[in-house]
This record gives sequence, structure tokens and C-alpha cells, in this order.
Amino acid sequence: MCPGKHATGPDGELLFPTAGEPQGFSTLATTQWDGSPEPVVRELLQNCLDAAKRAERPSCQVTIGIRNVPVRDIPGIGAYRRHFEAAVEERAQGTQGAAEKRTIQRIGRHLNRDQTRLLTCCDNGVGLDRENMARLLTEGNTDKANTGAGAFGLGHLTAFAASDLRYILYAGQRRNDNGTVERVSSGHAILASWAQKRRGAHGYWLRPAAQPSLFEPRPYPRSVPRILSDELARMNSKTGTVVCIVGFNNFRDAETPTEAIARVAAKNFLVAIHDQQMMVRIQGDATASQEARVDPERLDKLLFRARNEKRARRKGWFPGEQAYRCLKTLRGGETWRLKCGAHARLRRLRDSEGSASRVQLFRDGMWITNAADALTTGSFSGYEPFDALVMIDGTDSAIGRLVRDAEGPEHRGLDRRRLRSGDKAKLLGLLRGIGDELRLRAGKLEETAEYVPDDFAIFGDRGGRSAEKVPVWRPRAIADAEVDVPNVTTSHPADGEQPIDPTRHGHKRQGGRGARPAPGNRVKGRYSVRPIAGNEGAIDTLRVHWRPDKRRQASRPGALGVRVRIPSGSDATCELPIGPRWLPIREIRVDGEGYVPYDDGYEAPIPEGEIQFTVALATSTAKGRVIEVDIVRRIPRAGRS
Repeated sequence: MCPGKHATGPDGELLFPTAGEPQGFSTLATTQWDGSPEPVVRELLQNCLDAAKRAERPSCQVTIGIRNVPVRDIPGIGAYRRHFEAAVEERAQGTQGAAEKRTIQRIGRHLNRDQTRLLTCCDNGVGLDRENMARLLTEGNTDKANTGAGAFGLGHLTAFAASDLRYILYAGQRRNDNGTVERVSSGHAILASWAQKRRGAHGYWLRPAAQPSLFEPRPYPRSVPRILSDELARMNSKTGTVVCIVGFNNFRDAETPTEAIARVAAKNFLVAIHDQQMMVRIQGDATASQEARVDPERLDKLLFRARNEKRARRKGWFPGEQAYRCLKTLRGGETWRLKCGAHARLRRLRDSEGSASRVQLFRDGMWITNAADALTTGSFSGYEPFDALVMIDGTDSAIGRLVRDAEGPEHRGLDRRRLRSGDKAKLLGLLRGIGDELRLRAGKLEETAEYVPDDFAIFGDRGGRSAEKVPVWRPRAIADAEVDVPNVTTSHPADGEQPIDPTRHGHKRQGGRGARPAPGNRVKGRYSVRPIAGNEGAIDTLRVHWRPDKRRQASRPGALGVRVRIPSGSDATCELPIGPRWLPIREIRVDGEGYVPYDDGYEAPIPEGEIQFTVALATSTAKGRVIEVDIVRRIPRAGRS
């Protein structure tokens, strides 16, 4: 590797304290996140928002910058290089896994370049002092027990996933009790231990000492490296914090980092941005695109782009479609204060927006979950469909404290197992109370409302004659069917089966109940159906076990096909019974092999014999307990494959 000069402050250096247990390049701290923008940007912005609240700022102002700098200007790069080369040489004497080799290659590429990439995040919050810096650099230690958004002290580790050098720098300026402003800086690099001289894997930007340690009374340098001091100088506020990701890897995503940051900020902090509690400015260099802003005026444009994202890019995150609908609810929903102290907004859905009610939980302007206990889609069956936001401010109330304590390190999702036994029941009771208030506001769904439009069965002379030619649908008896639909909330595929390919999309129903598959002869047999809920609680996958009646399996022409329907509730006693709602199919998978639907999108082929298969629906539904499956045999027509 080419030798490199390095610039340091007069009293600072990257030091690797004495090792404890040996450690390789692949550690839990650097492998539990995959480097995608969602957790990294969420953690950075959440810390900024929290710091601004503690500083009592009317608005959190965040500036994220992306630029290239000479490698030699990175603080402590000489010590970093020496430790890296020694650790690589020692690790090469043993067995190395693929992840470790990949990490070494990435670090080596950055060190051999003339320039490397930085991502900096600056805020106008309360800032850092020496005591706060020590907590920041210590895993599991935090000062957020009462006023912050989490109590894990692990959130800063998410940034390492966005650094190919696994090196993060910090600086802050904070006002002391005597009114003076104190500056402090440090950094954290994670490489591998070097057993020959008993050096650890964790390096810190500290004052040189015989035995460097974070436990020293004053371990941090008095001066701030230029890379960080330039950012502090640009702050309009007297206090604030800078986080610098060294060797930024652009999130390894197809979109530009500027677009990724704007998208994550707009979705996950839409309430804070809409209410002007936060504004994000993104300054990219020539290769990262131009400056972008995330503010109330830009929310429409940013979320409109993501409106077709039915599923989040990573499991369990916030889909763009739901975020866009949240913005419409924020701007046009009915508002009131809940009994628990939180605020709610509810907007009734139009027919074109579906029939699945969703409740999004936000705390301090940040999205937490769309699947809280007692607030899932299934909790509102039989009520007028709606979108609702439940917004919790602060942790002074019981609901705020319990929600915060039930969050994980990424501040999303609620897991009551993290609470004490008494608090588990208390949180569930509060969530059930919120559900009761939402149901009261939404109102019950009238049984005939879905099936009897205002102009039903009104035809002109010519229209009446045409309508008589349409064959009336008559429900067929399924006396020999076994329907098993237990409540299942996992979206994992069955053992030994490949997951459904999310890139395959079937044809969507063109609207109304008139869309239906072509006729076919139903095949006698038995089946069981198990609906599987996706991330948002709606049914988007079915597991089906089909057993044909062997007595009726005489050699007949035509292939077997499967169709999925939801009965309308009307039967043959009606003068004009209404047909079922046919659900479009995206793909069927049998023993790892995929089968795409025919051109109409409502029927897909399956092989002969007793089989178990998975049906991926092109549109989700909340009515899992009334889903029926038709197995039919029909002679293929032209146009069918």
C-alpha cells in the first residue's frame, strides 16, 4: 500500500488501547446492519431531532453534506493504516471468512485512493461535552433515559454500516453552566485486534498517553480536527453536533445518496417536517447531485414519487404508499385529542383507496410502526375503512413512556416483551383504548353499503336488453371443501420453499365486481387455505393444500387452474345475486417453481395431483376468513400459455 501522510491536531491521535479478547474484522457492531439508508439516516435524524428538543429549539435544522477529501487529511489515518496492515497480516495466518475478506478489500481500496468520501450530519441541538462524548462512544451507555427517544446506547453503531473504512468522527460545541461554549471531538474506528502487541480492535481519537483509555479524566484533545472544525464554524447556532462518516459508501443503493436521504427523511419524519419541527438540507457534490431540501413545501413532491411503493424496500419499514396517504390524512383528516393524551387524525377512505384501515403510530414526529397491538388492520373489520395517525409528543405521559420503552434500538416497532409485566398490560390497555376511540369515530360499516350502489339495477331500454344477456352468477356448492383459516401473522415461506419473487406483478383488476376470470369446470376435491399477513397486516399470501378426488380424476383434457375469490354474501335466493370479488394473482409457487397467471391475471396454472402451493396476490385484502379457492379444469384458448 502506498505510504500516506496524515494531518492531526497538536494533541490528538487515533489510538488503539490494549486488547482484551481477540477480535476479527467481522463483528456484531458492524454486521447487524446492511448499510441501507433507512436505519442510518433514521438514526442520524432522530438524534438531531432529540438534541434540538433538549436545546428547546423551535425547529430542528439539519444539514447533511457529501464531499470528497484527500485521504491524507483524515485525522489519524497514519495510525489507522499501521494498525490495519498489522491486523491483516496476523489474520492472514488463520482461516478467514468471506465477510472478513470483503471488509479487508473495501478498506484497502479506500486507503489506496487519493481521495475518499465523507458524509457529514450537522444539527443545531444541545451539542456535546466531554461527559456526553464518553456516553456516545460507550456501547450500552446513554443519557436518554428520561428525555430521549431510546435507552439502548447502540444507535450510533448504525453509522458504521455506511462507512467502508468503519471510521466515524464526532465533534460538538455545548454551552456550560457558566455560559461559555465548550468544544470537544473524538472518533471511533473498528478494525481487528492485533495480538502481537495486544492492541484492540477499537480505536479512538484521543490525547496521546502511555495507556490510552476512555476512563482517563480528560481523554479528548483540546483541538478539533480541521475536517470537523470547518463544519462547526458553519453552524448558525452557538451549539450543535457534527457526525462524520469516513469512507462513505453511498449506501450501496441504486438511487443517488441525495435522493435516498431525502426519501428516508420525508417518509419517516413526515409529521415533524409537516409541523415545521424539522427541516433537512442535503448538500451533495458534483457526483452526488445538487442540493435538496426536505421541508413542508417539498413533502408533496417527495412522497408523491414514492406513492407506488406498496412494500417497503426492507422488511418492516415504512412503505411509500402509506407515507403518501399519511400526508393526505395530516392535511385533510379529522383531528382530536385522545383520552391517553396523544393526538389523532382520521380520514375516511374513498372506494378507490381500498377497504383496509391502517393506523400509523408516530412519536415526537417520527414514524414508529403501522402494526401496533390492537391497532392492526384486522382490529377494524366491520367498520368504515380509514387511515389514521396517532401522534405522541414527548415521554411525560404514560403512553409516551411505555411506547418509547417498547421500541427497539432502531426506534421502530413495538415489542411489549421489553416491558415489565405490569407495563405490558398497561400499554396494551392504552392501545385498546385508542382502537375503541378510532372505531367510534369511523362508525360501523353498513352490511349493504358495499354491495348496493345508488343506481343499482337501473337501466334504460337498450341497457336493459343488454343486461339480460349477461349470465347471472350463481354460487356453486362447496360441500366437500375443508376450509382452514387460522390467524397467521408470519410472512415467512414454508420450510424448504423459495420466497415469492417480488418483481413479478400480475394484472390488476380493472375495477368493480364485473372483472372475473373466464368460465371453467370446477374440479372435485378438498382444500385448506391459510392466509398469511404481510408487513402491514393485510393478507397478501395464501398457503393452499389441494387434494383432488381420485374417483373423478379420469383423463380429461385441459390444464388445472386456481382462482381466488371473496364471496359477496348474496346467494341464489336473491333475484339478482351479486358475484364474488375475484382477487388478481401475481404468482403461484409449487416446490420452488413459479407459475405466472394467464393474461387476465385472475387464474394461474397448477400441476396435477395432491400438492401444496403458495399464492401471491397482486392486491392485498383484509378479509382473510372469507377467502375461497376455485380449482378448475379448462381447455386452453388462444392467448393462454
